[in-house]
Amino acid sequence: MTTKGFLRLGTALMLALVATGPALARDGGPMRPDFSQIDADGDGLITAAELDSHGAARFAALDADGDGALSADELAAMTQRIQADSAVRMIARFDADGDRKLSQAEMPGPDRTRMMARMDINEDGVLDAGEFASAGRHGGPRGHGGADGARHGDRMPSK
Repeated sequence: MTTKGFLRLGTALMLALVATGPALARDGGPMRPDFSQIDADGDGLITAAELDSHGAARFAALDADGDGALSADELAAMTQRIQADSAVRMIARFDADGDRKLSQAEMPGPDRTRMMARMDINEDGVLDAGEFASAGRHGGPRGHGGADGARHGDRMPSK
């Protein structure tokens, strides 16, 4: 791969990491740089060259051994930093009693009403094993659409 291609790959990797979750994007996240960090010449505009340069610098910072590639250990270290920063922000946001810990009562939970509405296919107010099994990780119908064309989060028709 050429240096330019490598820099573009690094930039793409960094930009992908910035968008690795709504929480990171919403809260700024540890991987999201300040505008001024990318706008190297301070003209209020970010050019492709500035993106490339910033991406290369961030990639180099992650590449602890300087071999031009990110090993599993280097990626794991980055992930640990992201998780630690996310945990600190989560505690700051939800710690109602100020003890710098989250009790079960302080932990944010899923919207159970919406989750039940998505999962309770026959609308009888309870989940049977079939409805539970057909729900995806996020409490809705699996996949992007069933035989009836329903999308994730759409109400399934009663039978």
